[in-house]
Formats: sequence, C-alpha cells, structure tokens
Amino acid sequence: MELAMKIKSKVAGIPGLVSIISALLGLAYFNVEYLTKMNTSISPYVFFIMASVFSGIVGLFSKKSRLYAIWGLGIGIFLVVHLILMIFFSININYKP
Repeated sequence: MELAMKIKSKVAGIPGLVSIISALLGLAYFNVEYLTKMNTSISPYVFFIMASVFSGIVGLFSKKSRLYAIWGLGIGIFLVVHLILMIFFSININYKP
C-alpha cells in the first residue's frame, strides 16, 4: 500500500511537465518554421499543441503540477488562437484587386 502511494505521488507531476515541455517544443517549432520559411506539414505543430492542451487539462486536476499545466495550457491555447487567426487572415487575402 505504501509503495503504491509513493508511485502515485511521483506520477502525479508528469502531466504538467509534459504539458509545458510539449508547449515549449511547439513554440520552438513555430519559431523555427517562420524564421526559416519552410513549408512543411502542419502535423508536428498540431501534435505538440494537442499534447500540450490535453496534458494541461489532465494536469489541472493534480496539485503537484498545476502551475506547469496552467503554463502549458496557456501556451497551447495561444498557439491554437494564432493558428486559427493565420488561417482566417490568409483566406481573406485578395490576390486580384
């Protein structure tokens, strides 16, 4: 019983750390993509965002990793809003005035 409590206490902080690490990786991927102007698939970017948001939501229920989860969730939501706005603005560009 005591061993299970030790394992549970160590695992409780993982979702928040996963959230902030994946959010920072997504942010780094976002910056590298725009600085180098590479035209790659959007799937790695979306994967990092989804991992950040989902693990941030799970991490909110843990007392150990709540701060990391909030930061990861905030960065993930920022990246989602930016992605939606960039798609919206690129659709509204009038190439032939």
